[in-house]
Amino acid sequence: MKLRFKHIVLSASLICTVLWGSVVMAQNVAVLGAPGSDAWNDDVVAKISAAGTFDSVTGMIVSSSTPTLLELSAYNAVIVYSDNNFGDADGLGDVLADYVDAGGGVVVATFAFWDSGINIGGRLASGGYLPFTQAAQASPGGLTLVPVIADHPLLDGVTSFNGGTSSYHNAVIDVAAGATLVANWSNGQPLIGTLSLTAGTVVGLNFYPPSSDARGDFWDSATDGDQIMVNALNYSAGNFVEAAPVPSLSAIGLLLLLGLMLMVGTMRLRKSV
Repeated sequence: MKLRFKHIVLSASLICTVLWGSVVMAQNVAVLGAPGSDAWNDDVVAKISAAGTFDSVTGMIVSSSTPTLLELSAYNAVIVYSDNNFGDADGLGDVLADYVDAGGGVVVATFAFWDSGINIGGRLASGGYLPFTQAAQASPGGLTLVPVIADHPLLDGVTSFNGGTSSYHNAVIDVAAGATLVANWSNGQPLIGTLSLTAGTVVGLNFYPPSSDARGDFWDSATDGDQIMVNALNYSAGNFVEAAPVPSLSAIGLLLLLGLMLMVGTMRLRKSV
């Protein structure tokens, strides 16, 4: 009887998964930073860790070294940003593209969207992986988030975001072909976007990840920059349920039919015992 009950539960779970979808939460993420100060990377790690979403959040300084694909394979998703030169911009871009091709999630943030100097390079930049184009920088100050798709998972739990007295971002940039724009800055520049590829997903965050807790003119830590980064890592790792349609009558009928078949099979097994 216990065995038959287990089969029924597993079958019902499979049916519900097919009809309504499921979630597998990411466990481990990494912050790949080339910041002006190593302590700023610690701030990003602390902000993401404080959400309690992930089992581990690992900081890596990539201005002096470049992780291998094997090293990145320990993580479900990574966020990469710059302020100094990457140790090997092309090499890092190549390995991140390989990581996306293997199903990893990548979040790219300011100033990796520079068009020269401190930009990300390699296949990630040249192979159509970025949700935004690359350009120089701007710091007009006082910018805020303006939703474009208010109910997008990348904005879950986000009530406000203020870029701080500098509001650093790359500009003038555009949304890349095939990418989805989720939010703009209040000056009209893209702020959050995403590009789904064959195996993985890349999210673009056009703001500098360290907060005002690291330096006073960075994004205001009283607003939701931390939640935006957590959402971006989760989304790029595939940890949000795809919007599932309400099951049609035919789907409900199939579910009832399968349930009936399970009941009949159970009754026959009882008679044969």
